[in-house]
Amino acid sequence: MRKSVTLRLLLVEDDAVFRRGLREVWADATEICVVAECSTVQEAREALSRGVQFEVGLVDLDLPDGSGLDVLREATLARKDASLLVLTKFAGTDEVGAELQMAQGTVQTHVRQIYRKRRVTSKTEATRTAIRRGWIAP
Repeated sequence: MRKSVTLRLLLVEDDAVFRRGLREVWADATEICVVAECSTVQEAREALSRGVQFEVGLVDLDLPDGSGLDVLREATLARKDASLLVLTKFAGTDEVGAELQMAQGTVQTHVRQIYRKRRVTSKTEATRTAIRRGWIAP
């Protein structure tokens, strides 16, 4: 049986194992379709120039040929109606803030809002919730 696609995703992540894991979770668990997978800024630019249609862009900040911030800027211009999310391996809000050129307090406010929406209070709780819901593998 073929699933009904309700959300098209642009995935920009250089870690092939992580990218594959995300793709596998979404393939069976939801109605998400990865319409373009990119591992570099250049590949993302090529996908955007081809006019790839997506509702959500999931973008790693630390790419081998540049910053995901460039991809975010270009994706915003290409798809004004798309939602863009940042993937990052940074450990703390100070590193994320520095990369995004945002005050640490602003980053912390966003994290608190995400925690509140997910009904968790810490990274550990958020991780446990994601595992329990099948969003990530244990």
